[in-house]
Amino acid sequence: MLVLINIQVDFFFHQKIENDDWEISKNEDQISIYLRTVSYSNYKEFKGEMIVKSSCEDIIAFLQNIESFEKWLPDCKESKRLIKISEYQQINYVVTEVPWPYENRDIVYLFTVADKDPKTGQLKILIENKPGYIPEKSNIVRIPKSLGFWTFTPISENQTKVEYQMHVEPGGFVPAWLANLKIVDTPYAFLYNLRKQIEK
Repeated sequence: MLVLINIQVDFFFHQKIENDDWEISKNEDQISIYLRTVSYSNYKEFKGEMIVKSSCEDIIAFLQNIESFEKWLPDCKESKRLIKISEYQQINYVVTEVPWPYENRDIVYLFTVADKDPKTGQLKILIENKPGYIPEKSNIVRIPKSLGFWTFTPISENQTKVEYQMHVEPGGFVPAWLANLKIVDTPYAFLYNLRKQIEK
């Protein structure tokens, strides 16, 4: 099972290589957010980085607790695990509140924890969109495409470098220029609140 997960993640990383032309868009509270254009979409991809005073395993366990997201993540209206496939895989559901005149978005995704790198101790999480897993709801736009990953690299016994990279197609009628203007705020808030929750 774990070997198969490693193969899947390695395939994903090789398939999604674009370029390294990241441009920093925000550097605040020791959190860096980068953006880049991609060849397959008008919507930009983001990458966020920060250091957290915690172990890789504890951060992953916190992220697996999807039911807690709506308590601390801004604009998260609903969050739940739909199914636990194994200790390393689960399918999650999240509803994000979107300002008028746009409709709220929901996303269904497969959350996979890959094997630890035996040399570096690095751990990865793959986020893979599963939009057809459950029926769509009225007045909520299902996010049709998204793909991303988390990388956790231990720096010391109780310090971890966290990297969060994601590309999202929001669905519905959201102009790419508008989405690209707002794209920095979402990962920044996610990382800021995540660190605050873990370190409190």
